[in-house]
Amino acid sequence: MIINLEKHWDEINTIAKERTKLKKSNRIKTKKQDSARNDFLIQLNGLLGEYAIAEYLNVPVNKENTLGGDGGHDLEFFDKKIEVKYNTYDYGDLYFDKSNGYFFKADLAFLVVPTSNEKKVRIVGWITRKRFKQIYKIKNYGKGPRQAVTQDKLTDLEKFTSQVKIKYNYNL
Repeated sequence: MIINLEKHWDEINTIAKERTKLKKSNRIKTKKQDSARNDFLIQLNGLLGEYAIAEYLNVPVNKENTLGGDGGHDLEFFDKKIEVKYNTYDYGDLYFDKSNGYFFKADLAFLVVPTSNEKKVRIVGWITRKRFKQIYKIKNYGKGPRQAVTQDKLTDLEKFTSQVKIKYNYNL
């Protein structure tokens, strides 16, 4: 599913700048996985993913600017905590870095990837924490071992939409 974030573009950029500035002024280093991106781009990409899933679920984005991170989840949807992962490669995996304390704490994770238009992203799919733990493989992308699943192992959005309708009587 392609999500157009043009209407949120200025806000996303502003929040990314504010978060980058706060971390820099407090000498907090971003836990980079990609040396080609600076701290601002890491914040921007994460926010693109969060805004895309928030738009899909019709939930608010956490715009708070804190030093302590997100506590293991980015969004809440009914009784579920959701982690959003943005991979800069359109074919990239959904992965967690347990060594840095970034491991799958939320109930669900969604993977978002870029499109050829910087203001549009693609939601690839989702997975439960339980399923992830059953099927992840250890991969090394050049920065040490990561727990990862490939895109073909993620569940498509149609199944999520139908499960939400049944469980919560809510239409996405």
